Amino acid sequence: MISKLIKLGLFAAVLIVGYNYFFGDEEEKQQSRDLIERGAELGSGLWATLEGAIDKVRDGEYDGVLNRIGNVLDDLGDKVRNLSDSDVARRVSQLEQRKDDLQNQVSQYGEDNPELRQQIDKLTADIETLMNEIDPTH
Repeated sequence: MISKLIKLGLFAAVLIVGYNYFFGDEEEKQQSRDLIERGAELGSGLWATLEGAIDKVRDGEYDGVLNRIGNVLDDLGDKVRNLSDSDVARRVSQLEQRKDDLQNQVSQYGEDNPELRQQIDKLTADIETLMNEIDPTH
């Protein structure tokens, strides 16, 4: 429901900008031109950022991500073992298992696989969430 409202709102905004661009008075036309120009700048900036990330992947800058994730999980596991919370320890074990599974898949398919990259990003986000739950002041 909310996504439909957002889509409807964006569609209405595009219609208004388009109408003002062609049929508005001079001030409305100028505002529409400025808005379209800023949108184009944003799009080109996003594209440049994406190209930079792709270049980094090609250059191997993201190699070893799973090794770094493993180090974080080892440190997290050491902290958890000092706690008496078995739920947190179970979650760390699950994250370690996911990391191991991803390492096997990366060795099989390579790090350039977009689906694996998404899974690695999700694992990283889940680790960060758990770390914030353990130590919210950090």
